[in-house]
Amino acid sequence: MDENSLKTEILICIEVKGNCKWKFEIDHFGSSKRLFEILEINSEKNIVQIPFIIGGQGKIIVTAYIVVETSIICEAFSPMKRINEIKSSVREISLIELIKNGVFKENFTINKYYNSEATITLGEEIPNEKFVMFFQGINLDKKDFFGSSDPYLIISKEKINSPENFTKWEEICRTNIIKNNINPIWDSIEFRSQEVYDYRQEIKIKIDCYDWNKKKPHEFIGSCETKLRELLIPGTKLMLYDQKDIKKSSSGYINKCSGSIQINQIKIDKIYTYLDYIRAGLNICVVLGIDFKISNGEFTNYLSLHYLSNINKNPYEKALENIVSVLEKLKKTDKYYVYGFGGIPESQDTPGVFPLNFNQDNPVINKIEGVIGKYREAVKKVIPYNQEFISQMIDGTNASTGNYSYAELYTVLTIFTDGKNNVDIIKESIERTSRSPLSIIIVGVEEIVNNTFEILNEEIQGERHNAIYIPKREIEDLKKLQEKILGKIIKQIEDFMRRVEYVPNIPTLMESYRRLRKIKKFF
Repeated sequence: MDENSLKTEILICIEVKGNCKWKFEIDHFGSSKRLFEILEINSEKNIVQIPFIIGGQGKIIVTAYIVVETSIICEAFSPMKRINEIKSSVREISLIELIKNGVFKENFTINKYYNSEATITLGEEIPNEKFVMFFQGINLDKKDFFGSSDPYLIISKEKINSPENFTKWEEICRTNIIKNNINPIWDSIEFRSQEVYDYRQEIKIKIDCYDWNKKKPHEFIGSCETKLRELLIPGTKLMLYDQKDIKKSSSGYINKCSGSIQINQIKIDKIYTYLDYIRAGLNICVVLGIDFKISNGEFTNYLSLHYLSNINKNPYEKALENIVSVLEKLKKTDKYYVYGFGGIPESQDTPGVFPLNFNQDNPVINKIEGVIGKYREAVKKVIPYNQEFISQMIDGTNASTGNYSYAELYTVLTIFTDGKNNVDIIKESIERTSRSPLSIIIVGVEEIVNNTFEILNEEIQGERHNAIYIPKREIEDLKKLQEKILGKIIKQIEDFMRRVEYVPNIPTLMESYRRLRKIKKFF
């Protein structure tokens, strides 16, 4: 999964009062890795930079504690032994709740003598921008035997937690190498704002210039230090100095200037991601379609894919539970539009597409438990039919996307089937949706030999690829399932929005999540 599509960086301010000691554990599960950090807070006010990943889980565990020295007798006639005993009070807050509410404030009481207070406040969000810069070297030192140099630049940032008397640097990018030129014009370099952001707004940037050598160590030409805000001004000229090359003048010792570099051009591009579109008001509508055609079997037959048991879940129930548990991470509400197809319900005389709750005016079902409950009821009331209707399901959903602007609604159609279908017809229907705000997931609940549905992950023609096929063997692994579905759906949403050149009107992170609390029903 592309985590850059999911992740934003936020700041939190931690303030503590009282006579306790403090420990803050930031425990975060992202899409593919776990981020864990323990902070021992000593000062009254601290600012911490942490990631927030859509679809992930995260929490902050706050512990106020004291260390009490206790005397115990280990053996008879032996001196008492002193040990340290830790007494604590613990609270837990999820990252999403912090973002929704904007603040967490709690009193921590260990005993009548130790009473403290902690406040965690949501700070600003770090902007998501891409910097593209063009550097030029001017009169650089000649380091090669034949009177020239092969220069390149390394751009580094100051580490936030560097000691006061010693600055540590972390490389963020470097230029290409230009041979035999002391006045080089390098190709563009680029980096994201989140890579160099510092809440102090005064982050230091160091630029080192080296002469490339093939067989021996690269030679240092010179370096300079500046501020990020100064680096973002076109035309800025920076002098390079070699700290090791010092000469004496009448006024004292000075560093030798070994040339200069100039910022010829800078371009700042705003990178809009899935998170930006969601915060600007985009809603994700999930439509579910369940296959009832005769190849699935009768629900009373224990070999049927729709067989109902009070002990074990059938393949459709397992697939619905796992797939929907992943899709719910995309949504602001727990409402699903659920349909059946390929069978004849009691309320109809002909086969086709029908609401799973048999309510034509309101096919919405709440929560995954409700979906599975209505599915179990519908299985008993639908007569299987020997005709597939997946294409009609796709075409009908595609037509409904025209009722809303793409800034309001993006639809994810998820179809559960046994895989015994005409793939060529389905493929043509999917290709007709490539210009619509629509993604299509086909879930195979039965493993079949020579499954032609695999081509949906590769061979879809059209303006963009908006189909995903999930075979039965991938349904059980929730971690991989989440990476595949969320990663591809988010990429498809971003790709669609860029193609239609939609620029979202983005509120602040806190404003957008406060707005979510007021949403009860979108349409």
